Amino acid sequence: MWEQVREVPGDATTSRLELDGVAYDRVPDSGWTMLVAWLAGPEHLVRLPDDEQHLIRVATAAGAGTEPRTPADQEVIDDGIDEYLADAHVPGPPRGYRWYQRLPQGYDDLEKAYRRINAHLRESDPGGAAVRPGQLAPLVAVAVADLYPR
Repeated sequence: MWEQVREVPGDATTSRLELDGVAYDRVPDSGWTMLVAWLAGPEHLVRLPDDEQHLIRVATAAGAGTEPRTPADQEVIDDGIDEYLADAHVPGPPRGYRWYQRLPQGYDDLEKAYRRINAHLRESDPGGAAVRPGQLAPLVAVAVADLYPR
């Protein structure tokens, strides 16, 4: 599925893209958010080559600040995403891209959609028994299908 996602030109440093009058928000670098993107499907995603210089927050005895994310840092992030998705029986995305997800109708940012998905998880699994990605994926799929009716 990942290879079916349209690659578009643009600036990978932006958190929102507007393409043909449609808003797409950048998908954060996490297994959970990439699971949501996978479940939304390629018709709701676009990707850009990731040539951005990422910064990470650091804290030392001298104080807090930022420093450039190293290739090793990025590999740890990508490996974590791949492991999370593998537990949900989903292939990891190709590396080297920033992923953007179309905003569901009626939502003005992707964070609000994530909150709706989390609310659905609390409603459908009030005891919190589903904790592993493979257990969460079917519940998340129902919520994503509600956000993106086919």
